[in-house]
Order: sequence, then C-alpha cells, then structure tokens
Amino acid sequence: MVKKLPLKVKNLPNMDFLFRNFNLKLIVKPRGYNAHEVPINAFRDENGDGISTAWEKYCSAKKLRRLARVPKFNGVIKMNAGNIRKIPSLEVVHNPTMRN
Repeated sequence: MVKKLPLKVKNLPNMDFLFRNFNLKLIVKPRGYNAHEVPINAFRDENGDGISTAWEKYCSAKKLRRLARVPKFNGVIKMNAGNIRKIPSLEVVHNPTMRN
C-alpha cells in the first residue's frame, strides 16, 4: 500500500482533468476494442481503496507514464472530473500519496 501524506483532501473542479495508467495489452481487437477505446478492466478497484489517478494540475501524462512499472507497455487515459462525477456513487478527490 502507498503511504498517504498528511495533506488535506481536496475536491477537484469539474473542469479539471485526471490521468490514469493502463496496460496496453487490454486493448486487443479480438476482445472487441479498438485503439481509441479503453476497456472497463482499466478501471478495476482491486483493493477497494478507490481508483488511483493523477491530477493534471500536478502531473503530466508523460510523467505518469514514466512512473509505470514498464512504461512502454502502458498508455495514459485523460478524463474530465465533471464527467466522472456524473457516474452514480463516484466521487473525485485529490488525496496525495508518497508516490504521486
């Protein structure tokens, strides 16, 4: 588990963007996905701690990709905070960790 920083949790403005790493192996035509589509597997909350993303205010897509275990096998998704909030039961907050 990534150690949390003793910083205040902040709500992101609806107009801001988030980045998320995902494994490029998830995008395979035989599974029905095209190059511009990201499969639902990229959004699994495996530990029940929420889905980790990076706030564009503090991180770039390029930097986030470099933080991946094997950067060449990862892509980066850019998502709008306001659109994410439209999904029932999801919230978007900035809760920094030591890694990001």
